[in-house]
Amino acid sequence: MLMENRKLINSVTDWQKRMKEAYHIASRAANREAARGKVYYVRRVHGNDLQSGGRVLIRNLTERGGLGKIRSYWEDKVHIVVQRKSKESPVYEVRPESGEGRSRVIHRNLLLPCDHLPLEKPEKTSCQIKTKINDSLQNKKKVMREPQPQSDSKSDSGEDY
Repeated sequence: MLMENRKLINSVTDWQKRMKEAYHIASRAANREAARGKVYYVRRVHGNDLQSGGRVLIRNLTERGGLGKIRSYWEDKVHIVVQRKSKESPVYEVRPESGEGRSRVIHRNLLLPCDHLPLEKPEKTSCQIKTKINDSLQNKKKVMREPQPQSDSKSDSGEDY
């Protein structure tokens, strides 16, 4: 029985040594690969930082706008970058260009610079449209009410033609 206990203890200590060695080898390999990955990451070109006042589109993460492949990849509204939350952080605060809507805090991965898109014209409100219609109707009524100047021509004699 004493001999069996010693064999068991020896095998357990032997197993622990092998596990520690395996862990140490794996840790060194992981650190080496991490350092190599960091070198490649630093070499790579990164996206430009967005400046305050820049125009951006936001990725459409909602389930609105059609079926999977057909759904628009970007939201319809253009947003303006208000500020970067921190110098080291890729998080930005944006607000809609039209001024209507809430300000949002969004990661850089979800933003697409779109300074090249044409500026949106503000949509006319229903009040503005009604005013324009009323003005045009009033102008027509004025034209119809104004008397036509009578010319002193010889229209009665039939010499017009």
